[in-house]
Amino acid sequence: MGVSGLNLMRVLPSSANPNMLHPLVEGFDWYKLVSEITNYGEEGDEVHYLMTLENFASASQVVGVNTWIDSVDTPNATIGQKAAPYYRLVGSYNTSDITSKKMQKLNLKISEEELMKALVLQGMTQRLALGVLFGFDPEKQQGIMNNAFNTEALPADTAGTTTLKGYIPGELAVYLLDKFRDMLNYSFGFMKPVVVAGSRRAINYIRTHIVPLTAYQNKGAGTAAVAEVLQNVIAPIASLPIEYVPTSYLENDAAGKDKLILVSPGLTTSEMSASNDMNIINTLGGGYVPNIYMDKIYELKQFRNPARNGIQNVMIDSIITPPLVTRKEAIKVIEFTYE
Repeated sequence: MGVSGLNLMRVLPSSANPNMLHPLVEGFDWYKLVSEITNYGEEGDEVHYLMTLENFASASQVVGVNTWIDSVDTPNATIGQKAAPYYRLVGSYNTSDITSKKMQKLNLKISEEELMKALVLQGMTQRLALGVLFGFDPEKQQGIMNNAFNTEALPADTAGTTTLKGYIPGELAVYLLDKFRDMLNYSFGFMKPVVVAGSRRAINYIRTHIVPLTAYQNKGAGTAAVAEVLQNVIAPIASLPIEYVPTSYLENDAAGKDKLILVSPGLTTSEMSASNDMNIINTLGGGYVPNIYMDKIYELKQFRNPARNGIQNVMIDSIITPPLVTRKEAIKVIEFTYE
């Protein structure tokens, strides 16, 4: 299939806008859920591996300065690995000499080549975004959603409401703060900024629903939305700006549920030196492995096949892993009925 509908009728003389009106397409900042995309892979590789320190026992002794020591306890460690397979995201399009000339005669700012390439890239980025959330192979536990520490249902508020839209806003703020606090506790305070991804209507509700002053006596209450109250409380504790990422991919699943994902994509380093701090293990290798990352062999390659009968075929592909979740405790999923 290619471009159709080019045999148009027009009144002459006339004028035409060279721009093309197109449908609005939803954006999804999926990259905010991933700490980084590394580039360790090379063409020909099939799997990306991450070595892990599974278990360790440190050892030391305290003795008097004049005590003779026959032996000193030694540490031990177990090494393991995590793996993520590489996948090819592939798209292809055709252009024809006849169609290209027809579009030129319409005096558009875009060519057939630009239009078809944009459509292919649109499909590839949508599939990549789905892969970030759910993985590329549904039979393997891939993606952020399938690697959460836990998935829990939104509990009823004190009025017995379990739908998000009817939830008491002050209680919703307190509930979400509890989840953020859990993530801080699990990571010993090393989290980077929290990202909240969810259905677009849920994110919009959290950002705009005002917390009544009588329900929550804190900075912003009475004028601030749930999202602002969360930020006002979290920021002084851990300097954690909260980012919100709406997407329809987390709206109205097969069970009629919407989802919120609380994610900490990465970790922050300690300001103290290793000699003074107690997290010496964390400095091994010069830094931290992120909570969530992906590895790519290459982002985009374009292959232009020889033209035949005025038809040009172009293939675009990319090779990348699904997200490698290194710390499940950095992901929490909340499911609920919106209204």
